[in-house]
Amino acid sequence: MDKKVVWNWKKNEKDFWLRPVTHTAYLGQRWLCSDKKTILDVGCGLGRNLIYFAKQYGFRVTGIDNSEYAINYVKQAAMEENVAVDVIKDDMFNMPFKNGSFDCVFAYDVTSHLTRPQFLKVLSEINRVVKQGGEIYITLLSKSSANYKNAKPENMLDENTVVIHEEDGTQRYEFYVDINDIMQYFGKYEFVDEIMEYNIYNYKKCDVYTKYFGILIRKK
Repeated sequence: MDKKVVWNWKKNEKDFWLRPVTHTAYLGQRWLCSDKKTILDVGCGLGRNLIYFAKQYGFRVTGIDNSEYAINYVKQAAMEENVAVDVIKDDMFNMPFKNGSFDCVFAYDVTSHLTRPQFLKVLSEINRVVKQGGEIYITLLSKSSANYKNAKPENMLDENTVVIHEEDGTQRYEFYVDINDIMQYFGKYEFVDEIMEYNIYNYKKCDVYTKYFGILIRKK
């Protein structure tokens, strides 16, 4: 397994990462109406979605993240919001939960900086900890994104993974899929909704854009 992926949340200066994403409202209502009780937020970050699920809908929510700063932030934020959540600092490649522990798994923007083997390992862990008949919402970068379409051949680790070389000499990965990849990786699941592809444009630089898929599936 490649090195652990840890996001440096100390550098965050954007309140974007503190606002729950729009998908949480739909999923919260859906899961509430289908009598779901427990949610695992994989790579919960600063807790924007985790706290919303707990406060708005009363779910028993557990978050896992490999950043100690993020975990401490979530604990403080949950206390200020007067909501009870469980947050655990641990590795999403080997999650410390029993098989079938959760009704639902929420994995928003956690696969973006993985290699393909890492993605497959995380997906295997998600499949393990969600109950039979449980639902999974996961987002994945689309191969229609500018960074993938413009990637040079020498910067392709494989057909899904772009190697990004930083100015400080370090490198990171970006993992992308298309519809064929989705059918390959998620073929054993039931697709609950139509697969949606979303666009994010940089209004200052129109040639810079990111597209990602939002996928809601059920474990058979």
